[in-house]
Amino acid sequence: MAFSPNRVSFSDLCVEAGGSVQLPPGYAKVAGEQLEKSPAAKAKQQELKAKKAWEVAKSPQKSLFMTAFMMWMTGSTIHIFTLMPTAFALFNAVKGMMSVNSVFARFGNMGNALLPQKLLFVFFHCATLAVALYKCWVLGLLPTEADWLAFHHTYEEPEFSSGWVQGK
Repeated sequence: MAFSPNRVSFSDLCVEAGGSVQLPPGYAKVAGEQLEKSPAAKAKQQELKAKKAWEVAKSPQKSLFMTAFMMWMTGSTIHIFTLMPTAFALFNAVKGMMSVNSVFARFGNMGNALLPQKLLFVFFHCATLAVALYKCWVLGLLPTEADWLAFHHTYEEPEFSSGWVQGK
């Protein structure tokens, strides 16, 4: 075993190099190498990846109902305890839609097989965004027709008539 001030080399201890340290039980020299998998094993791995991708796609559904419940619990008046959960819901929905590819990147190159999962993932984030936007509308934070009434021209009727028919 060679010692130096900055390095220690343990390669000399291996039995194959003439050292005295035995390999641990169950260790295979090809463990670091990629073994060829059978087609059945590859198909099963793809099936497991697809199943896990569906679980990831449905994960925003769990937070959707919690977000809706939080929006209901905060009330309909404007104060910090209403604005913070609303802003949080808006921000997380947009952030979730922007991170679709990075979330599904761990499933490798499955091609277009992940398209339904990605669409479902985006759909649930759009639903969360709709809940947050509805809350903004309830709070009066979104511009509505009432905000633009000063610029709205009313139509004046050119003629007005009234009357009744008298029966016998």
